Amino acid sequence: MKKISTKKFVSIIVCVFTVTMIANAQKGGYQLANGNFEGTWTDNTRNKYKESTPDNWNSFFTAKTNSTTEMAFGTILTGAQAGTLAKASGDDAHAGFAAKITSVKNMMKSISNGNLTTGRINMGDTNPSAVSNYNFTDLNDETCNHSFIGYPDSMVFWVKFTPVTKTNFGQAHLIIHDEFEYKEPNETEENVAAHRIGYARTEIAETNGIWVRISEPFVYNTEKMNITGNRYMLASFTTNKEAGKGDGGDVLCIDDIEMIYNSHLVSLSIDGIPVDGFTSDRCDDPSDPIVITGEKPADLNASIEAISDGQAATVSLGEENGLVAVTVKGNDYAEGTNENKHVYYLKFESVPEVVPVEDIVGIYNGLLDVDMTAMSSSGEEFIVTTPDQISLSKGAVTNTVNLLLKNFSFMGMELGDINLEDIPVTVEGNIMKFESTVVPMTWNVGGFMTINADVKGIGSVENGVLTADIDVQWKTDEGVTPIPVSFNGNIVSQGARLSDILYNGTSIFVADKFNYNITPGIDKEISFTKANTDAKVDVVMDGNWVTVTVTEGDQQNVYHLVNPDLNIPGIKAIKLGQSVIDGNLTISGGVEVAGNTKVAGKISYTKAVDGVWNVIGLPFIPAEVNTVLADGTKTAADAQWYSYTTQGGAYKPVELQSISDKGIMRLNTALDAVSLELVSSENSSIAGAAQTAGEGYTVIANTGLISVKPSDLVSADTYYVFDLENQVFVKATEASKVLPAAMFIAYKGSEPVETIAVPSDYDSLESHVSDSFEVYSFGGQIYVKNYEGTIGIYRLNGSKVSDMKISGDTVFGIASGTYVIHTGKTATIVVVR
Repeated sequence: MKKISTKKFVSIIVCVFTVTMIANAQKGGYQLANGNFEGTWTDNTRNKYKESTPDNWNSFFTAKTNSTTEMAFGTILTGAQAGTLAKASGDDAHAGFAAKITSVKNMMKSISNGNLTTGRINMGDTNPSAVSNYNFTDLNDETCNHSFIGYPDSMVFWVKFTPVTKTNFGQAHLIIHDEFEYKEPNETEENVAAHRIGYARTEIAETNGIWVRISEPFVYNTEKMNITGNRYMLASFTTNKEAGKGDGGDVLCIDDIEMIYNSHLVSLSIDGIPVDGFTSDRCDDPSDPIVITGEKPADLNASIEAISDGQAATVSLGEENGLVAVTVKGNDYAEGTNENKHVYYLKFESVPEVVPVEDIVGIYNGLLDVDMTAMSSSGEEFIVTTPDQISLSKGAVTNTVNLLLKNFSFMGMELGDINLEDIPVTVEGNIMKFESTVVPMTWNVGGFMTINADVKGIGSVENGVLTADIDVQWKTDEGVTPIPVSFNGNIVSQGARLSDILYNGTSIFVADKFNYNITPGIDKEISFTKANTDAKVDVVMDGNWVTVTVTEGDQQNVYHLVNPDLNIPGIKAIKLGQSVIDGNLTISGGVEVAGNTKVAGKISYTKAVDGVWNVIGLPFIPAEVNTVLADGTKTAADAQWYSYTTQGGAYKPVELQSISDKGIMRLNTALDAVSLELVSSENSSIAGAAQTAGEGYTVIANTGLISVKPSDLVSADTYYVFDLENQVFVKATEASKVLPAAMFIAYKGSEPVETIAVPSDYDSLESHVSDSFEVYSFGGQIYVKNYEGTIGIYRLNGSKVSDMKISGDTVFGIASGTYVIHTGKTATIVVVR
């Protein structure tokens, strides 16, 4: 098969084309000479027959006759009997001048049709339908033949036809033939087969007094198109398609005859496969090439099949600026004078790697950071972090994904969805990356405010973890405000789900939703139900959110309960409605937890370090105690634990041999720790059981881990609580509240005690009579009143600052800090500011 080829394209609608200007067309070219009839006209007379003849055209004036048929031009007794040809203008011309042929009813009562031809009329018989009557190419007279070199695809002409009988039809018949005196009509079948190269023939209907454009394609004998030698065009127009038919006075006006040479493609394929994106009119624009996915063929001519709509158009292949150019030139193409051509540009692109985007499709649950620094009046960094989820779905375009962040909000305003579609995805190693274009979005807030923004997303997925940055550019009349948004989250598993979440007894659960807004408070209760009873649930309460992690085999999902009110600090207080947590419970950030819950796993409680001395009161005996540094480093606590006993009416510390759920802990090392992590054994509980305390110092375990007034837990005459800031025990009022893990000491008796401490060089802890002497600080000074003797000044870590001899009342200055002042067997903690 010839890969670069042309093919006949038949259509009654002519495609967009470039034509040779016909005004100056000459014989031997691609157009009929004087096809617009604007050339010279000559008035001719033959006996009584008169005719106005246009150059290069003929009618009865030049007809070949015999002695009988010559009488058609008139005798002594008769006038002219032949159809007429006249020069027409005005309404009878399409533009300028036109040829007007008219039929005549002769004295034989037959019809002599109007006839216009590029050849010569042969009048062989007085019977109009006789086979000896025809038009022919007279090779012996160049005024009666029309040499022609083109292979037009169609002929176009304008007509105005007014037959007496409206159902009669005129005719146009154009024949291309070799060097032979071809006849029309009445040529023999043998001569047609031997000499006719192509033809276009059409009937002409009545035009209702207006000019009508007629187009008719040429039909070719393709085997004859490659002949050598001279070729001719025999064109014939007549007032009736059948010789001698019609009526006298049928008028046919002809004008603006053109030969059309097509120069487009009708099909384009590579190695037998049609090119996607090809259309016949997508040409001549190298900035919009037809993009073909695949490698450029090594042999273009062997692979590309380009079929033109031009019978004799030429198709050639070349390359321009990295593009393959398929050039189609019409048969009448002439460099510089008639550049009838169209160029189709092809761009070959390597086959893109098929990205398995389905591997990253799903819901990703994690943390969303909204940076509102640009909206902060102080200019300080202001980032709000909330749990959220982003969905990735397969895009409509190959190798793309859609990104959906539902109900995006900031500054307490819920704007709406961020939806970025058909984002291209690429692969780098085991990382899939994506980057969207800038997408304009409009959100209506509460029906009273419209927000317009430009949004762009960029991100990656690696090992099931989505990291994404969403650039939101908020546009207002004052300018553009950037609101950077970042997200990090894990893909959601199909298993490991909850089937219900209750808030104050009402279900708030939605399938495939992992983040919920609630209002915190000890009076607010949450509970949940697992979709699979074999799954395990861990609960983390860190003061910001309540996080419920569901684990089922190797699958895991995380649910967040969030406080959306930025004016309330996270979720500090909540009631657990679970009778059993089958995993672990982790509590930090000063969270208060009400309820009666058994924890099958471990309870991990983190409290702030009080100082060297720390009061511990928990609903469980810690199986391990760790100190936690500011950088998160954990080490087993090196500490001593104390309780109290009565010796001779005085309350003295007793060092415990094991960790207790209630007592005072003294750190020996890691004095720069910021918090303590206290971890239970398995199967511990949080319960709001009643608390009791006897006389003396009693460290009470806060079994409910909630802030309470001492009077709500025990009955005592006097209460002492540990002052976290000043690290001393101070007398509390009944209205005082104790934080969840800063447990109190209840004292019942008549001798109040103001301070308690154990210096490093003392192994006992005794009280002093408050009215015998006083030790306190005020205004950056330390006051010692009514004391005789030497005092010892110590830091909280036990190191000695100095000794000082005192007689009576003394005031002295010292650097800011917390100190232990040893007066005999009594130690007093003072804070100097």
